[in-house]
Amino acid sequence: MIQSQEIALNLLLKVEREEAYTDKILENLKVTPEVNVRFITELVNGTIRWQKKLDWLIDQALKQKISKIQVKLKVLLRLAAYELLFIEKVPRPVIVSESVRLARKLGGTDWAGLVNGVLRNIEIEPELPKDFVTRTSIVHSHPEWLVERWLEQFGENVTIDICKADNERPPITFRINYSMINEEEFFFHVKKDACKKLVIPGFYEIDSFKKIKPFLLKGICSIQDASAGIPTLLLNPQKNERILDACSAPGGKLTHIAEIVGSEAEIIAIDKYEKKLDLIKSNIKRLNLENIQVSCADAMEFKTEKPFDKILLDVPCTGLGVLAKRVDLRWKRNLQAIKNIQETQTKILDNISESLKVGGVLVYSTCSIDREENEEVVLKFLRIHKNFKLDDTPEKFVSKDFVTKEGFARTFPYQNGFDGSFAARIVRVN
Repeated sequence: MIQSQEIALNLLLKVEREEAYTDKILENLKVTPEVNVRFITELVNGTIRWQKKLDWLIDQALKQKISKIQVKLKVLLRLAAYELLFIEKVPRPVIVSESVRLARKLGGTDWAGLVNGVLRNIEIEPELPKDFVTRTSIVHSHPEWLVERWLEQFGENVTIDICKADNERPPITFRINYSMINEEEFFFHVKKDACKKLVIPGFYEIDSFKKIKPFLLKGICSIQDASAGIPTLLLNPQKNERILDACSAPGGKLTHIAEIVGSEAEIIAIDKYEKKLDLIKSNIKRLNLENIQVSCADAMEFKTEKPFDKILLDVPCTGLGVLAKRVDLRWKRNLQAIKNIQETQTKILDNISESLKVGGVLVYSTCSIDREENEEVVLKFLRIHKNFKLDDTPEKFVSKDFVTKEGFARTFPYQNGFDGSFAARIVRVN
């Protein structure tokens, strides 16, 4: 156990000191017989997910602020506290003794004594602050500024529901590649009772990644959250159309479009970063798709002489709808980040909309739940560009359960186990 603890500690230090992204460092974790990848992943994700609550509980036990402690000791205390409070399969005395052993190895008897004292004094249910924002921030481990923001936008009950959902382990969902296989054939290979059909056509939840992995490699399905299918359905791509995916990496929505229309449409995919194009091309090849042209271009500057029938604009965003999957994002974002990204989103939408033909459809989408990145961007665009209008009947294309009173499509993390997302179907009228 101490080896897994030490590996997890080193990964957590990379996140803390280098601001590395958790999902990226876990992807690079080498699998060996001695390394329990699943347990290490649980330790790293759990410690980061519950960081605010852990820090507050440690503060109570320490009688001082954990922020004043040396970084390595601080992270070790968080890791040990997470194991103590959340890892039920390991007995508490074992967690304490192993954590103390690791502390002694790294920092001598002083560290060992401090870790031992904190773990023995930590209270599972201490008295909490009465203020809603402070209490919710601690109990559900989210930054106070974010809780306050959601409280203003959505109210108390929805804020708590979002926070709870962000702390759940996300389900494994996939999309069947109908260009290669139909459902009957697919479930000849995969046991249907291991899957749950979702309300987005072609999307399923499965109880184990191992059961689906061989079929991912064969290209007959793709791992994708069901909410990511909504923009594609809103776009409603058709054969013989000219279609642009303007921010296409990693290519999930792009390949979904291509699977729907087959080889009888002209699909152009662009992305700003050259290194991401290889990932897009890899997905295209895996899924045996041939009708996509991929090139490096900045969506803020892209121009075309021949306008498009349909444009998917899945813009860069804060990712505040995917905090269950991206456990560190809640600690990396702030109010200024939202303002900065909104400026980028606005510039991209202003520019890309010029490439849409009259009568064409543009779908603007994000994986954020923040109104400033979503409704505010679209409504501001429509006020300025009178030759565009919102198609306020998205229920023609997606379930009315996801349609707001304003005519947008929205999902929240607490609904159906989906990621939080937003999409708007915009039409060029003249």
